[in-house]
Amino acid sequence: MKSIIRSLIISGLLLGGAAFVRAEDTAAAAKKTTGVAKEEVAKKRDEAASLTPEQREAKRKEMAEKRAAKLKELQAKKAAGTLTEKETTQLERLEKGPGKRGQQEKKAEKK
Repeated sequence: MKSIIRSLIISGLLLGGAAFVRAEDTAAAAKKTTGVAKEEVAKKRDEAASLTPEQREAKRKEMAEKRAAKLKELQAKKAAGTLTEKETTQLERLEKGPGKRGQQEKKAEKK
């Protein structure tokens, strides 16, 4: 009886340890991805800071055109019934419009 209990305790500890190690690996992978994304954002921010006002405006228009094209594409997929979950989320965000920052910029332009 003692050997059965001892076996169960040991197997439980081994399984718990394996789950803990797997969770650490997942967390480490998530941190690597986040670090890469932060570097890309910082790089794009530096590039944007070096643009002239005319270049920034051209970039804004280009991004607005891309956004409109993507919105049109996703709406067509929705009508056809071939929208994935990820695309559904993208469509909702695009239909919602620009975030707080975009709204603040529009208010500043109107003044």
